[in-house]
Amino acid sequence: MDVLHRVKHLLSVGLFVKAGISLARCNALFCTGTTYGPRIQAFFECSKKNHPLYHNWQTYTAAHSEWVQQNTQALAAERTRQSELRKRETEARKRELAWWTSLDGQQFERETADLHRELGYEVTLTPYSADGGIDMIVHNGAKRIIVQCKAHRTYISAGVVRELYGTMVHDNAYEGWVVITSDFYSGARTFAHGKPIKLITITELLNRKQATDTGIGPESGKSAGAIESVTDEHIEHNETSG
Repeated sequence: MDVLHRVKHLLSVGLFVKAGISLARCNALFCTGTTYGPRIQAFFECSKKNHPLYHNWQTYTAAHSEWVQQNTQALAAERTRQSELRKRETEARKRELAWWTSLDGQQFERETADLHRELGYEVTLTPYSADGGIDMIVHNGAKRIIVQCKAHRTYISAGVVRELYGTMVHDNAYEGWVVITSDFYSGARTFAHGKPIKLITITELLNRKQATDTGIGPESGKSAGAIESVTDEHIEHNETSG
């Protein structure tokens, strides 16, 4: 198809008037050639100015350009602020996790108990020695849950989980939880699968506490996925609606 005929076809169906981007693409496609460039450029400029929607397009592009000029600095400042906020949150979490991993076994038990109390549970710490494999007892309403706390830098094996399961069955507990500062080997997770056992890292527990503090979670009816970062579109909406 001849290039000039293609331009006429585009103009006839009005594809280029949808937005400024479409116009720019048409100009780039049909008005930059050593043979056809000048002739088609003149035809294109004349034809689009006679289009009934050309004035609307001019109004839109002028308003958009003005908005961009007025809000470029505000957008850049907001992006910088959001980036710095995420950086500070990341660094704060690293310091928090480092503090938790520095605790000894007894300190970790006490702090974990306090954390569960802040989450709304009733907690009873057992004696540090001769505890029968139970570091604390958590009550969630009528449910009695036994908990083992492990302040280990290495991963926890399935043996620890088996021990907890035996204690849980013997004690007739509703559930058994293992709370650790590191993580679990796959064998431990495999053994716990399908049983009333929860394997909890301190990172997961802190995330739950943060979700409770910010009103995100099952208690609020919201999910963590509902949290949205500020984007240019949100800023633009706020600016234009304000």
